[in-house]
Amino acid sequence: MFRSIDEKGRLVLPSNFRREFELADDRKVIIAPSEDKCLIVLRPVDFRAMAEEKRVDMDTMSGRDKFRFFVSNAGEVELDKAGRIVLGEDFRRFAGIEIGTEATVAGMLTHVEIWNKERFLRRDAGADARFVFAEAMEEVNPA
Repeated sequence: MFRSIDEKGRLVLPSNFRREFELADDRKVIIAPSEDKCLIVLRPVDFRAMAEEKRVDMDTMSGRDKFRFFVSNAGEVELDKAGRIVLGEDFRRFAGIEIGTEATVAGMLTHVEIWNKERFLRRDAGADARFVFAEAMEEVNPA
């Protein structure tokens, strides 16, 4: 689903994606960077759960770096009455999203991803090609 980023850096979440966020009394959400160079929008409880999952790998430098990056670059924002969230400049820069452009909003069960539209379309096309190729290979070489 494509959504425009307005002149104030706001993005309207699709109504079917924001229902869970709107149930909270304070309408707070957490925005965090993803390793995929997109942004993740989560309820605070889901952010904690995801952070705990990343914290499991703290015995390696790489694991600590991933945990530190995820947690220290996350931020709390409020979903306004119109269903908008503000994507601050740091978040937009990280994800390659510019004011006045369209972003891709993808629902992922426990969270919402916000992508640079072109990056998402390239990745999505690549994923389609990998799935189609894998299925074709299974037909040629059945297990």
